[in-house]
Amino acid sequence: MTAAPLILVAEADAPTREALCIRLVESGFNVMPARDGHQAARLILDNPVAAAVLDMSIPGIDGIGLCEQVRECDPAAPVLLLTGSIRGARRSFMSKLAATLGAARCVPAPYDGRALAQHLRDILSRQHRMTVRDDAPLAISTRPAP
Repeated sequence: MTAAPLILVAEADAPTREALCIRLVESGFNVMPARDGHQAARLILDNPVAAAVLDMSIPGIDGIGLCEQVRECDPAAPVLLLTGSIRGARRSFMSKLAATLGAARCVPAPYDGRALAQHLRDILSRQHRMTVRDDAPLAISTRPAP
């Protein structure tokens, strides 16, 4: 049996992080939550991830720095950058910044967990990193961060 893809979710806001993790698990992913950039950086180095969902303004190492770390570990791993609520010129700028960093997408708040999960599924399926299965194991990692 193939394990479900492992997704890093680095989000400073605990309720948002938990909601995203729950939605991703319900959608067939394994997730590794991180509360700050330093914890996320340790997890990236210790665990090969299929994709990462990164808060741009997470404390410690920010989303840009984390995106670069993901890229160093696996240049093909999709990265979704979570931003605050953005509109107009700032939205265009953030999208261009995400593309420059190699991120798959810049996702403005409010976050739609279902749409985010579907976007990850689509990207990973195109990259042949995920086969959609109904019997895939689901888990939120409970390992303590180093």
